[in-house]
Amino acid sequence: MVVENRKNRVSGNTALASQVNPLPRERVKTPTKQGPSKEELRKIRKQKIAKFLKLNGSIVAAGLVGAIIVSRYSAIYSNQKEIIVLQEQIQTLTEESEDLRIKLLKFNNFSYIEEVATKELKMIEPKSTNAIYCDINAIKEIATSSTNEEKGVSLLSKIKNLLFN
Repeated sequence: MVVENRKNRVSGNTALASQVNPLPRERVKTPTKQGPSKEELRKIRKQKIAKFLKLNGSIVAAGLVGAIIVSRYSAIYSNQKEIIVLQEQIQTLTEESEDLRIKLLKFNNFSYIEEVATKELKMIEPKSTNAIYCDINAIKEIATSSTNEEKGVSLLSKIKNLLFN
């Protein structure tokens, strides 16, 4: 005979001390919350993807800005190096120019030129009695007349002469 109580279950003879076994609790199904619908799940996924893309987009944008800044600084640095090299070249050229000006002043001196000509090149100073004078105007007239004659013969006249003569 089995007597059931709400709390205890007793099996067998009740004269002896019975062993009390508590009844297993009935599992009461708790009303489950209905999960979000498929549309809500899609919206949530889209929001997560949008957040993910926004975060990654900002990271990529920051990386691009950093790369652009680094490239511009490297270009500026290389330009500065070129400027320094050019300034050094300008300085050396100005020093050479000054040296050449000093030498030019030295060689522009008439007495120095005369000294070099007489001593090193063994030239003699001309005398006014040995000078020969000539009329350059006559030479210029001859030169201009010969160039005018050459200009008078054109290409067409040369071809005409070849064909008909």
